[in-house]
Amino acid sequence: MANTKIQNLPTASLAQLTRSNSFYLYMADLNTSRDVKFNARDLFTNIRSIGSGVTLIANSSPSNVTLKSFKTTGTILTSNDAGSEVNISFNESAVDLHNCSNTNSKFLQSVDLGTDVGTTTLAIVNGGTGATEQSDGLNLITNSASGIANQILKTDGTSASWSGVNSLITAGVGLAWDVSTTPYALKADFSSVTFDTDVVINNNVNISGAYNFSVSAGWISNDGTNEGINIDSTGRVFMGPSVPTAVFNSTGDAALTLGDNLSFISGATRAINMVSPSAGAGDEFQILGSAPSASNQAGGAVTFKGGVGSGSGAGGAVNLYAGDSTSGDGDINMYITDAGTVAQVMKIHGSNKHFTIGSTGANNGAVLDVQNDTAGAACLELDQNDTDEPFIIYTGTTAADSSASLSSLHGTFPNHTNANDGWVRVNINGTDKWVPFFATPA
Repeated sequence: MANTKIQNLPTASLAQLTRSNSFYLYMADLNTSRDVKFNARDLFTNIRSIGSGVTLIANSSPSNVTLKSFKTTGTILTSNDAGSEVNISFNESAVDLHNCSNTNSKFLQSVDLGTDVGTTTLAIVNGGTGATEQSDGLNLITNSASGIANQILKTDGTSASWSGVNSLITAGVGLAWDVSTTPYALKADFSSVTFDTDVVINNNVNISGAYNFSVSAGWISNDGTNEGINIDSTGRVFMGPSVPTAVFNSTGDAALTLGDNLSFISGATRAINMVSPSAGAGDEFQILGSAPSASNQAGGAVTFKGGVGSGSGAGGAVNLYAGDSTSGDGDINMYITDAGTVAQVMKIHGSNKHFTIGSTGANNGAVLDVQNDTAGAACLELDQNDTDEPFIIYTGTTAADSSASLSSLHGTFPNHTNANDGWVRVNINGTDKWVPFFATPA
């Protein structure tokens, strides 16, 4: 039967139950039919009062609250009794996650960024995605008005901006940004760079534009030594070993000056050719001996000599060819200088292969025309040093009359004991004459 006296008992508050050890609850053990009492404070072992009717547990709605391994320096749970109701609140701001050990408690297993975080953005510097910063960066990249040529997009994790490539990358020694071009060019300037070892280049070296390549007093050589090609301060180009023997100098008297012989490698016929002009007659080619460097000195001779034969082999011939022509003549001329006056002394006519010696005039139809324009001198002198050989050999057609250049007619001459053996035709001042000849002197 129910105990009706309970209805008349006063009601104790939660604060009274937690402050006193004298409040007990009446309880019955049905298995043993035994009555027991239970201290009310034992129902709130983890609850303690902090004054003003506030205790340390809370949640906004009836639910189970399980706390595991929380480490905090502040109050996590608060409780407040309001009449017959106990309100327990969770103080989220008091939780210091960096003091928590997730390894042991496993309280953090997954995070739903869409539900748990929502629109909240964790910065990149704090380990988040920095979605807002990424959006700013994308806007800068996709907005063509934000950047200009020669600029790079940079970010510090909080904001993004455009900067010139020359301000982001500092050119080191020997390098310099050329900002006069687009895009900027990083050029190497070796004028202030010293290489401690040889520089090996495994490709071609090209110099564009009107730029120069300076070697100072150095050489361009195969093995890096003082041989090959050297250029002096006046622009003359030397070729050879440590003491150059050939000089190119287009501003001097000769574009090429050799300090030794000019030799051709053995093989087919070699030639020294004049380059044909773009228009007009061909240019003259000359081989000149050197002039003396002091007064009253002779000039250098020009000698043509064929190669020396070996054993029974003949020596090399010296051949003079006049220029070939399909319609004109090619002559061979020889000149001398007499007291400063240059005069032609022989001409070989290309028209009829006749020789004119002593003048360049008409050869009077003779194969050999010897002319003299000097007073007191014979036109022709024959000096025969072989005493038993004739001065002149006449070879021609013989006839018994005057129809041939040699005649076999005989005649008796005064003071001659023998008749002559014949006659030789000669021409004196344009008229043919006959000179007799005898088999023996009379």
